[in-house]
Amino acid sequence: MFTEKDAEKALKELATFKGKERAQLIERIFRWETRHFKSKQFQICGSPGMELGDWKELDESKFRTIDMPDNHPDKVTKLMRTFIIWPDILDFCVFLSNYIDRYNGNYARWNTTNSAKQVLYRQAIDSVKNRFIK
Repeated sequence: MFTEKDAEKALKELATFKGKERAQLIERIFRWETRHFKSKQFQICGSPGMELGDWKELDESKFRTIDMPDNHPDKVTKLMRTFIIWPDILDFCVFLSNYIDRYNGNYARWNTTNSAKQVLYRQAIDSVKNRFIK
């Protein structure tokens, strides 16, 4: 099981080679999406709940997966989802940072491709306070 301490260590390491601002952003995403590292998805998967999908840059056959309920049951129609279990949190942090770069810094695309919903996601993420990377 992944812990908040594991996340803190990964984020501090991420800051050393991706920069403080990027590590701060990813910490806020983690905090908002995992209820401050308390969700089962985080504890089991080491990420904010990355679903199995068509990720061209990942060889998904190398990852274990788990079927579990979505973190946001009030917002989804399909409650059970298949999530990727990451080998460690730093691997996920690097993947997410690269994903953000691939979309020209549009970190809200991680949550949705709907531009109106991206505005709300950015507001939510920007409202979160960093505790590890200040």
